[in-house]
Amino acid sequence: MDNSTTISEVREPDFSNERLEKMGDWFEERKPVLKEGIEFFFKNVIAPDFEDLNWSWLASANASTEVGKWQYHLDRCQQTFDKTKDKIATLSREDNHTEISLNQSNRVIFASRAQELNIARAEYCLEVAKDLYKQIIGKDWTKPVKGKLKSVETDGKSQKWIKDNLKQGVLI
Repeated sequence: MDNSTTISEVREPDFSNERLEKMGDWFEERKPVLKEGIEFFFKNVIAPDFEDLNWSWLASANASTEVGKWQYHLDRCQQTFDKTKDKIATLSREDNHTEISLNQSNRVIFASRAQELNIARAEYCLEVAKDLYKQIIGKDWTKPVKGKLKSVETDGKSQKWIKDNLKQGVLI
């Protein structure tokens, strides 16, 4: 890791391919650490709770939420990338070859390439989380359907399930 960058170097805009290559190299170097961090959470927080009858449902919900966070992150990265592609298209239509437009173009093209790296990072983390979900929970993760949640108080099936499990001592 090179920590020799000075403040003046940071203030200078660098939209170079070399910088993108360094970013890509950094991501590749960090993959094992990213995986380790995600695995740590799943194996030390989710897995032990999932093995306990009293905590398994919560562990399953926590695991789904964890995968969902990475899916959400990937979705936002993709949306940002799509907006950047739109900016590139707009700049291409309005291109008048001035120094300002060339600088804007370089900045936006650099941003799109950096966003591609961020998308790759988000995809990698999502796949790691999905794999761990499957290992621990025993099934593939599926994106939850958006919609209104039923209230436990008004849903008869939920009330029956709670009453049955309380009688059996599962929810105590």
